Amino acid sequence: MQASYIIADDATREREFGNLRAIKDNYPKYVISMTPLLTKNDNDGITHLHLRKFLTEGI
Repeated sequence: MQASYIIADDATREREFGNLRAIKDNYPKYVISMTPLLTKNDNDGITHLHLRKFLTEGI
């Protein structure tokens, strides 16, 4: 699991998702952030969740 305040540009996205993409296993991978208007997004098998949704609904 990776946490980031806001993922606003490609450099931040690569920093937050790139390290998880490099791990070659079958465990679920998550990025939690406060990125506006995000509900749930899947990026190469990495689930991106908004912090509020994560805290209220879980994974």
